Amino acid sequence: MADAIKPKTKYLKYSLWLSLVLLTLMPFLYWLQTIGDINIYLKYETPPGQTYYVFSKLAGMYALVLVWLQIVLALLKQSTFGQYLGFWNVGFHRRLGISAALCVALHAGLFVIAVSMRKAHFAYGLLLPNFSHGFYAFAVTLGVFALYLIIAVISTGILRNNKSYRLAWIHRFAIVAFILAFIHSLLIGTETRFNAISLSYLIMAAIGLFALWARFYKPFIQSQIQSS
Repeated sequence: MADAIKPKTKYLKYSLWLSLVLLTLMPFLYWLQTIGDINIYLKYETPPGQTYYVFSKLAGMYALVLVWLQIVLALLKQSTFGQYLGFWNVGFHRRLGISAALCVALHAGLFVIAVSMRKAHFAYGLLLPNFSHGFYAFAVTLGVFALYLIIAVISTGILRNNKSYRLAWIHRFAIVAFILAFIHSLLIGTETRFNAISLSYLIMAAIGLFALWARFYKPFIQSQIQSS
């Protein structure tokens, strides 16, 4: 029986690694689809800040995928599906978190640089919440809140230990940060006009909901059944 299960587990492990590789390629391929010919931004003169803007978009797409992947894997690892995530450990979690944080920082930094170059002054206001200047400012503000929540999550990840219950709860705000970033991307991202990318957003949302169900709701139902 064990010999029959082992090949299936091995096959699933390889499938998971292949999925991770495809996930790392997906944002880059989608980015190329949205910007057109990359040589336009590398070889020719473009409007002030435009090159920084398109690379900010690339960093933002990677940030969204990596934060999503970080949350989904962390949730599933603590569920009954964790047995299939043998590659996941604290070191992997930290490396993935650092990668996501770098992409978030690049996205925000390059976007501020792009707008600053276009307006010929430092656009520090982009890093402050703004609900009074229309739809675009509102969408940017959601991203700002997501940025600050991610900073808080990273800080607690560095400071927390196994006995720190409060810091562990703050660390779970990564889920809220992703939801805000997800809505921010949907509202402000021009790439969502492509059907393939819109489908990817739906798949990410579905998998995220499944991971939440597996981590929290399924154990709750099981505990209720056992206690009844």
